[in-house]
Amino acid sequence: MGGRIVDWIDRRFPLTSFIKHELTEYPTPRNLSIWWNFGFFAGFMLVLQMLSGLFLAMHYKPDAQLAFASVEHIMRDVNYGWLIRYLHSTGASAFFAIIYIHMARTLYYGSFRAPRELMWWTGQILLLSLMATAFMGYLLPWGQMSFWGAQVITNLFRATPFIGDQVVIWLRGDFSVGDATLTRFYALHFLFPFLICGLVAIHLVALHFVKSSNPSGIDLADKDNIPFHPYFTSKDFLGLGIFLIVFCAAVFFRPEWFIEAANNIPANPLQTPPHIAPEWYFLPLRDFARDSRFARRGRGHDIIHFGVRADAVPRSI
Repeated sequence: MGGRIVDWIDRRFPLTSFIKHELTEYPTPRNLSIWWNFGFFAGFMLVLQMLSGLFLAMHYKPDAQLAFASVEHIMRDVNYGWLIRYLHSTGASAFFAIIYIHMARTLYYGSFRAPRELMWWTGQILLLSLMATAFMGYLLPWGQMSFWGAQVITNLFRATPFIGDQVVIWLRGDFSVGDATLTRFYALHFLFPFLICGLVAIHLVALHFVKSSNPSGIDLADKDNIPFHPYFTSKDFLGLGIFLIVFCAAVFFRPEWFIEAANNIPANPLQTPPHIAPEWYFLPLRDFARDSRFARRGRGHDIIHFGVRADAVPRSI
């Protein structure tokens, strides 16, 4: 029965030849190390984030008056809602950790060199898209850190020459972070993963056209390559099993490591948290912004720190 269905599809779409060319018989260097597994891990995490985000979107309310309560509803009342949310929040950190390791491997082994420049460029666009998606998703819980983090990050765009103020208003949809900002960030946070899937497809086409690099840095002859399946599929799934042990341990035992305590407090525009810190995967960008001439310059008492004027931030009342 299965064979007849496949034959029926093959007469109308090259399914079998596509699977053989792009997966099972795809020629792969035999000396790939475990560092080449992280591309597969990244694809798995993308699917996990999209599925968990889809189920969260079914119960989330993108309204400034209801957002925080809807997250609490997911955590307390929805069956296994706590698990879906922790998979999504912990998955974001795991996703970026995998991406950074994947990029570090690319840099260390020189996999960005000709003829693989397009892979590197599409990878950079993918990283920026992931950062934008994560930033917009960070606002959605509408907690203290979410609100003030969005306030700080959007203020960084004031440094844009000539049109900085207009860019900030366009990002927020209002003159300050509020309901309009939450609504548009929710819509874009839901849309961007589909754009990322398209970029991933381009990334994979570029990879399969020039073939994979390997630790030796020398493209192997065809006789030195082996089929991707079953040799590297089994290796990928073994690595995925080890990764899932670590990931599930974090999800079930230490999910609070990846959620700021201040984010368990509803957003209050009149009270700043003791400290405003982004997620760990944005820390390099924060340090760059803090040290750049755009993010810090002194004008008497008017000090811009991390994109926010010191005299423009309301204090606790």
